Amino acid sequence: MTKKQFAAKRTLPAARRAVGQARWRWLLSIGVLAAAFFCAIFLVSYVSKHAPSSRLSTYVSRMTTWIAERRHRSTNTAKSASIANKEEAEQPIHFEFYNTLPAMQVKTTVVATEAAAAPASASIVNAGELEKELASHIKKKRK
Repeated sequence: MTKKQFAAKRTLPAARRAVGQARWRWLLSIGVLAAAFFCAIFLVSYVSKHAPSSRLSTYVSRMTTWIAERRHRSTNTAKSASIANKEEAEQPIHFEFYNTLPAMQVKTTVVATEAAAAPASASIVNAGELEKELASHIKKKRK
């Protein structure tokens, strides 16, 4: 074997190795890109299903309500403190109902006077007749 043949034989596997490594690099880069693509698709579907925007809007609305309540409370306490600090004589309370009550007149009808004229001892139902009717219904059901 000559030096040229030996050198050619020796460089041939190195060239083959370089081509094989280039293939693996391409396959690895394609695999990484495919994995990144599928991860991106998964993240988009996960985010759309769980809708963090609605949770965020709920959180923001709760916070704004809480802040508004605190502001309202602070103004109310300041107003009540200013009212409590005033030393004014209490004014008497006047209800218009008590002023108009003596002037009111009630109109009565004839029916109401007739009902009032009926004796209080008069019974609406006769107990003897009621007892006879009840006994007759019981006898009819037993037959």
